[in-house]
Amino acid sequence: EIQNVNGGQKTVSPNYEFSQNFLASDYDQVHNLAQWTAQVPLEQQTIFQLEDNNKDKKASTAKLSTDLVRRATEEALTLIPGGSQINDFTNLGEGCLLVALWRGGGVIVLWDGTDHVDINITTNAVNESMANKFRNKFLSVIPSMVVVLRDDQPRGVGRVVSLRKDTKSIATPLWA
Repeated sequence: EIQNVNGGQKTVSPNYEFSQNFLASDYDQVHNLAQWTAQVPLEQQTIFQLEDNNKDKKASTAKLSTDLVRRATEEALTLIPGGSQINDFTNLGEGCLLVALWRGGGVIVLWDGTDHVDINITTNAVNESMANKFRNKFLSVIPSMVVVLRDDQPRGVGRVVSLRKDTKSIATPLWA
C-alpha cells in the first residue's frame, strides 16, 4: 500500500506512437524460468523507517533517548521465544545502535540521535507476520513515532528475488 509519493511528475507525450509492439511470447523465457525455479527464499528482511510524528517537538511527551529506544526494543523482543540479548553501541555520536540475534532471525535498531529510527529485522521466510508484530510492539512504547517507509525483500539462494508468500502457491508463473 502506497501512502506517500515524493518526486517528479510523469511526462506524457499525447502524440507519441510506438514503432513496434511486443508480446511476452516474443521473448525467450527459458533463462527466466530457470532462475524462477532455482530461487529458494530462506529469510525475509523488513526495514522500517520511523519518525516522530509530534509536530511540536518541545511538547513531545516521549522525547526519544537511548534508554527509550532500548526499552522499546526490549519490549518488542519479548515476542521472540527464548528471548534475545541486546548488544548496544552507544558511543557512535548522539544516537545508538542496538543489535539482537536469535535462532532464525535478528534485528538491528538504529537511532540517529534526533527523531529518526531504523528497524532492520530478518526473520524466517515462513514467519511473515513477525516483522509487523515487532513493529507494533516497538511502537506501543513510543506511540509518537510513525512508519514513513517499509521495505520487504527476500533473502536466500538461487538469485532469490521473490518473497516465499509470492511463490509458494505458484508452480509455474503466468508468463512462462
